[in-house]
Amino acid sequence: MKYCPICKSEFKDEIEVCPDHHVKLVDSLKHIKHEDNINWVLLYQFIDDTYFEMVSQVLSKNEIPFFKKNDFFEGALLVKGGSPIGTSIKLYIPAKDLEKAKEITRGMIELDEK
Repeated sequence: MKYCPICKSEFKDEIEVCPDHHVKLVDSLKHIKHEDNINWVLLYQFIDDTYFEMVSQVLSKNEIPFFKKNDFFEGALLVKGGSPIGTSIKLYIPAKDLEKAKEITRGMIELDEK
């Protein structure tokens, strides 16, 4: 079995990345420093998945964990594609990785940081 070093969830061997935290799974948790109180901070807020996917690929490549928080329409009602006025996708990362994440994503796309 493999494990997520952040949430400690267990996965089948064929799964390589935690679907929630987007980090590589490990074979054992014995040498992983336990971080119960990760301070998650907002990196960017998007109006659709296009920019989210671009930024998340760069974060994954640089092994920066993240999670996506959808608004009510996509999360609860499973509405995808369109972006009703006022909807958003928020991308959170650990506070300790904020400066690095801003540096590696700077210039990729023009975003209003919120």
